[in-house]
Amino acid sequence: MKDLVARALTEIAAPWTVNIASCLILGFAIGHPGWGGFVALFAGVLPMALIVWGMVRDRIGNHHVTEHSERHGLIGAILVLVLVALVVQLVAQGRKR
Repeated sequence: MKDLVARALTEIAAPWTVNIASCLILGFAIGHPGWGGFVALFAGVLPMALIVWGMVRDRIGNHHVTEHSERHGLIGAILVLVLVALVVQLVAQGRKR
């Protein structure tokens, strides 16, 4: 039973789920749920999609990416996603002014 609870908590508190939930909650809290969804997409959904894609291609062993050697390219790709999202937000904010 302890093992089951530990596994459930590990999945619930995974970075991608925390990123999605916190971005959506904060988006609603500040009155911009669309931006919250946009950030959730780039900070949680798309990074997890990259991980799943890596698993399908046998480049990543599991969705926790436990092997250190599997992380290098993934971290770079996620960094690019986050930077793209940041640039989009900055450009969109600049248009409002």
